[in-house]
Amino acid sequence: MQRVLTLSEKTIAGTGGDNVDEYQIRFPAAERLSRNLQWGGHGPRWKEHERLTRYGYVLGINDWVNYEDSPLWFIEKWHPGQFTNFKKQGLFGENFFESIINIQVTVEHKKFLLDNQQSKKYTLDWNKDCQELEHVLEVCADIPRLTIPFSNFFKQQEFLDSIAQIDQQLDLKLNLDYVTQLWQRWFAESNKVWKK
Repeated sequence: MQRVLTLSEKTIAGTGGDNVDEYQIRFPAAERLSRNLQWGGHGPRWKEHERLTRYGYVLGINDWVNYEDSPLWFIEKWHPGQFTNFKKQGLFGENFFESIINIQVTVEHKKFLLDNQQSKKYTLDWNKDCQELEHVLEVCADIPRLTIPFSNFFKQQEFLDSIAQIDQQLDLKLNLDYVTQLWQRWFAESNKVWKK
């Protein structure tokens, strides 16, 4: 989701440490797409490609405050436990996040997620993650929430419809042709590693 939404030139583009000033540069959407289309391979290789779009503060080459003070919008991907831990550490202020985008996972998705967590070197503790999500949604009840069903990720049109809604609500001005290219690449690469 972060890769898709940061195709917007209004957002900070993570450069995986390639550009220390990433938090203040309006990278063109085409450059963002090029970086975001890099994916592939099982396990560690998948993670290496994901690192290409990480923010410098995660890598320890920038201070968090640069992202907090940036005129560009900051979009980050955190699992509920990560969000809670960063919040406890005081990484961002009480009113820092204007919106939360919740990928709605239901018990119907449990088997798929548990079966496939190792294909891309993820870890999942279903019960703990569900409890942490409930906690985040409760603690952040006053923050507007945008929800996209997890099942929409597997059908191109449903995914594009969800992104178009988010785009409209957040006024990201996304190039939906780029969104389509990114989804198609993600889906093709993911299908190479998912257990069916």
